[in-house]
Amino acid sequence: MRIHEGYEVTGEWSKKLALLTHLVNILEGIRSDFECMDSYICEPLNLDEVLGSSIRICTYKCNLELKNEDLRAYFDELVRYELINDFRVKHLTYKPSINEVITRNDIYSKLSSLFDELFSYLGSYVLRTSIEGIEYMVIVLRNGKAALLEGERNSISIPNVGVIASAHTHIKGCLPSPHDVRSLMHMLFDGGIGLGIMSRECLLKIIRVGPFTEDDYYELALFRNYLRRHDVDSLRSYLGKGFIGRNIRLFIKIT
Repeated sequence: MRIHEGYEVTGEWSKKLALLTHLVNILEGIRSDFECMDSYICEPLNLDEVLGSSIRICTYKCNLELKNEDLRAYFDELVRYELINDFRVKHLTYKPSINEVITRNDIYSKLSSLFDELFSYLGSYVLRTSIEGIEYMVIVLRNGKAALLEGERNSISIPNVGVIASAHTHIKGCLPSPHDVRSLMHMLFDGGIGLGIMSRECLLKIIRVGPFTEDDYYELALFRNYLRRHDVDSLRSYLGKGFIGRNIRLFIKIT
C-alpha cells in the first residue's frame, strides 16, 4: 500500500476531528479516573472555535482531586501538534446548564458530522474502484494530518500508525470485511473514533458515540464472526438496531 501521489488531504476538518477525538477521550478519562459526576469544555463554547484555542475543562462533583498537572501530558501533546494553545481546569460547585458548557454528547455529535468529510474525499475514487478494482482509503492521524492511500485490487488495510478515523472504497456493497472490523477494534481500543466504507451503491459508517466498553468489544467480535459466517439474519438485526453494543453507532445509506 502506498500514499496516493500528491494527495495529502490535511485540512481544518481533519485537525478538528483529531482534536475533538482527543478532547472527548480526555473528558471520558476524567470522569472515570477521578470519579466525577461529569466533565465538560467550558471555554470556548463554540466547537467551531476550539481548534487553536485555549481550552478550559470543567468538572463537577469529583471524588478525587484533579489538578492541571494531572492532564499536562495529554494536553502537551495537543500543543505540540498545534491543535490547541494551552489549557486550564476549573472545578464547578453547581451543575451547569446546557448553554454554559460543551458536553461530551455535543462533541460526539460534531465528530459524526466531521467524519463525513472522509467520504467527500473518496467520492471521485468510487467509480475508479468499481472499474479497476483498486481500493482507496482516507485516514486521519492523531496529530490531525490526513492522507489518501491507494491499496491493491480488492484489498486495502488500515495502517497501524496512530489512525483515529478511516474510510475506504469497496467495489460493491458496503458491509465491512472481518479484517475491517478487526482493524476497527484496534483503532477504538487506541482511542479512535470510527470506520467508513463507500461504494457506488451505498455508504456505511461505524462510529463511537461513547466510551469504548467491554460490551462494545464483545459485540464487535460477534459482529465480525457473523460476517465471517455470512449470517445474514444476525447482520440484518444489527443494521436494524443501528447499534453494535452500547456505544457504537452503525449508519448505512443507499446512494
